[in-house]
Amino acid sequence: MTNRTERAKGPGYETQYLRQDEMVATMVEDYKAGRPVHWPVLSKTLVHRVWADFSRDGYVRDERALDGIFASIRDNVVRLQIANIVGGHEAVGPDVLLSEYLDEEEYEAFCTWLVDYEDGWRISDYGIKPLSDAVALAFEARTAGARLKYLDRALNVTHMRGDLSKLFIEGGRSTVMAVSLEEEETPA
Repeated sequence: MTNRTERAKGPGYETQYLRQDEMVATMVEDYKAGRPVHWPVLSKTLVHRVWADFSRDGYVRDERALDGIFASIRDNVVRLQIANIVGGHEAVGPDVLLSEYLDEEEYEAFCTWLVDYEDGWRISDYGIKPLSDAVALAFEARTAGARLKYLDRALNVTHMRGDLSKLFIEGGRSTVMAVSLEEEETPA
């Protein structure tokens, strides 16, 4: 049984926090330049390959690919945290992140630019904690196999208002479910 309340020791959370400042600066720069939100998602082919190799062989064959998957999920969790804050879904207000970069009257337009997209909203007040926990645990994992387990946990965080995994992997929930089904069907 998986322990969903397992928490990282600290460096995994710190890496997300430190990434936030850089990410806000980049997002505001993109917003001011009129560029669309940069929110890259993982290739389903890449994730399927890494997960299938692990399921078949019992170890991570391509650690460089796994590190890239980790970086992508971590950065999108940070982006989601920023969206939660500027969207008013956290205890701290948008001022904490945006006052250095934007005038207060620009906050709402920035929030709309960041949060609204073709599949709904990029906000998840419910999902951010388990996502952040999974990424922190993946950062602190002692083995590549453990890192993969925590990244899989992140991809399986769900939200009742929409397909949260679409913020991380192309195809969203259907891709995550296909990976899970492949793992179950792989002979021992």
